[in-house]
Amino acid sequence: MSQKDIKKGLIIFLVVIILLTTGIFTLIYFLKKQGEDEIQKTDELSQIVKDLITTEGVVETLSFDPTINPSFKKYLFLRERHTGINGNIYYYYYSTGENDLLGTESFITEKDPDGVILMEKHTEIVGYYGEEKPENKAVKTAYILYYVKLPEKCIVLRDTIWGTNPPPIAYRHRTSGSGEYPRLLEVVDRVKKAINNN
Repeated sequence: MSQKDIKKGLIIFLVVIILLTTGIFTLIYFLKKQGEDEIQKTDELSQIVKDLITTEGVVETLSFDPTINPSFKKYLFLRERHTGINGNIYYYYYSTGENDLLGTESFITEKDPDGVILMEKHTEIVGYYGEEKPENKAVKTAYILYYVKLPEKCIVLRDTIWGTNPPPIAYRHRTSGSGEYPRLLEVVDRVKKAINNN
């Protein structure tokens, strides 16, 4: 290899490293900014929604009435997460991705929304890799969606969206494995069907 080829290879290597580094920092900045925006939007929600999402274990406290139609017109999608904002503790937060795709972002400041959809993560042990020990578990993942009618504060629909199955074998010196959670578009499609079909 000539000296010129070595210099050319080194320059290409450095350019690739710079591009990768720039891309990683841009992604980190974008995710941090999105998280800050979601926190701010959560703090701007109407009081009826804030009262709901500042209650720990709120889903267990709500009644269930499947006779009420979940065809909400003005609703928001909220993900489960314990977050402290301006002295308040929220157990769910405004999720930009789902609300943008559902077209519900304009209801962020709605004083009288007719519903919220609360999404929680769920896991279920479906088997074991080898011996039946906690560290050998095979886990299937899911999201559980609770459609909450407001101002009644009652669950009118509960929907479980399962993710992928855990891998058939545990990989790379791991003794456990889990499937992937459902993708964003799967969740949004499921919500659209539930809201429009009832």
